[in-house]
Amino acid sequence: MNVVGSIAEAPAAPGAPAPAAEEHAADATRDWLEQRFRAVNEHGVYAAHQPIYGFRTGPSERGALRKYAITLAIARALARLDFRTLADVGGAEGYKAALVRHLFAADVTSCDLAAEACARAREIYGIKTRQVDTHTLPFADGEFDVVMASETLEHVPDLRGAAAELLRVARRAVVITVPREPQHKIDAVRRAGEPHGHLHALTRS
Repeated sequence: MNVVGSIAEAPAAPGAPAPAAEEHAADATRDWLEQRFRAVNEHGVYAAHQPIYGFRTGPSERGALRKYAITLAIARALARLDFRTLADVGGAEGYKAALVRHLFAADVTSCDLAAEACARAREIYGIKTRQVDTHTLPFADGEFDVVMASETLEHVPDLRGAAAELLRVARRAVVITVPREPQHKIDAVRRAGEPHGHLHALTRS
């Protein structure tokens, strides 16, 4: 088993939400994501999370260059691996999973907390999808050669539990990307109770 990259969680600040509060936050996140992946612009065109329409074209969220850089780093990591199956956990509308299928001829499954995100992935890319909770993945041990979680773990209430699930269902490797943010920013998000906010300050270990 290979883990491409590693992360460590910064110590939580005093007053961090109790488990019951974080469970409520997970429900709020799911509701928020369902609405997010239904979003369309004034012309009724899907407003994408990833730059699925290309650079500076179509209604996508800002930050395309950063997202391209993350995707390039993932592709370089995957190029060092021998794999046939891959699950993208937190896959949104399936952009990265579809790219992996195209570049590596892999059998991919895009997984997301939101059923609407899965529906978009099937609609746009025609790939397999599965609605999942990262804390309890509905897959057998070692079901996928590679499991990918890009910009996902910072959102989950139970970081260690979610990471353990990624490791459990991966047979050969886990590929993870996370943002690097200061603890004070995370504390502010937690206090505000922002849906789908970043809950962990993650650093290189």
